[in-house]
Amino acid sequence: MQARAGQVANALAAEGVGSQERVAFIDKNSVEFFEVLFGCGPTETR
Repeated sequence: MQARAGQVANALAAEGVGSQERVAFIDKNSVEFFEVLFGCGPTETR
């Protein structure tokens, strides 16, 4: 999961998502939710 969260963080940074910006993710009870949640941590997004 840590590797996937890192990929999410890198993808967000590559798209120009900066510190304190909001990210929306709509999903239904899946592990991907946590990958996105933890991926937002390193970029300090909300």
